[in-house]
Amino acid sequence: MNLLLSQLKVLALSWLVLCVIPLSLYALEQFLHVPAFSSSFYINLVLALGVCAALFTFAMQSLTLSHLQHALLLLEPNPQTTVVVLDRRFRILYADPQFARQVWGRGDWLYHYPITRFVHDTTFDKAMAQHAKTSTDAPSWHGRVSLTDGEEQDHPYQAKLSQIPGLLPRSHYYLLQLTQINDQDPLTTTTVAGVDYDPTTGQLSASKFDQLLHLHTRLQSRYQSSPPDCLAICNIDAFRTLNQRHGHAIGDQILLEVARRLKVSLRDTDVLARIGGDEFAIIILHTTIEQACALLERIGDDVARSSNKLFTLSIGVCEITADQTESYQHARTALTRAQNKGRNCVSAYNYTHFKLVGKPDEQR
Repeated sequence: MNLLLSQLKVLALSWLVLCVIPLSLYALEQFLHVPAFSSSFYINLVLALGVCAALFTFAMQSLTLSHLQHALLLLEPNPQTTVVVLDRRFRILYADPQFARQVWGRGDWLYHYPITRFVHDTTFDKAMAQHAKTSTDAPSWHGRVSLTDGEEQDHPYQAKLSQIPGLLPRSHYYLLQLTQINDQDPLTTTTVAGVDYDPTTGQLSASKFDQLLHLHTRLQSRYQSSPPDCLAICNIDAFRTLNQRHGHAIGDQILLEVARRLKVSLRDTDVLARIGGDEFAIIILHTTIEQACALLERIGDDVARSSNKLFTLSIGVCEITADQTESYQHARTALTRAQNKGRNCVSAYNYTHFKLVGKPDEQR
């Protein structure tokens, strides 16, 4: 019923806007005292404009639905996460069956109900107010909320609120992802409560990575005959542009996908962390620079192929020295070189040889 009423409102508003045309013509006739059209003409015109309004309403609803479905398809499936799409006033446009079951309702019954009827928390309310003040490009919000079920019982959830760009300029929607918190699951509790992990990807944070890199530089200083370790910095090419074009919700999914592909390609002994908005850092243990380059080229090629080159990686790598700052500088220098050479490639510090991902080796 809410969905039907909403569509009728859009139809009526569109019809009223289009009816400005015959009203203007009629007013002009009265002003000039020159009857140019018959009454039947105006009746037919109004009816024709009603048909146009109906077609416009149907087209916009279909395009909007297709746009939101495309955004939802890019999300990584997670059986523990329920998804809700909200309009600019934080009313429900779409709720997946899992959410509907949780609150004892059907998806169409939930349409246009305010999300605050089911999800509540002081910080969540503040986040919605902040997003309402920011027309576009608002950052994602993470936090804990309570979800009220059909028996008026509250359940703790980890929430993530992010924007989805709309079809028209300055229009947008919101994506709310809710993951139920299980206090018996150490992975969930560590990811949510621990400061050592990045909340978006679940990988190590920059501060924790700095501690581990400092430890490895000390080991290199003390045991100089030990096998070499390598430091790599991976940057997602043009990530800011992807964020602006597709929205923060899709940007976060790209981060998750890159983190996943990095993690599955590394050994358990290697260290992976997200150290910036679009950057990941890796400590590759007991590996020469040649071996590290070969591994990173495979990772870069895998990321580019899996996304059909929607997003790619520029990677700088170096051997870890006895100085932490120097190691970072070397990896940064190699990364800058990879970016300057066209991106989507791997560059090693102090090596003139590097590879463009997906192409034969090139000497530059």
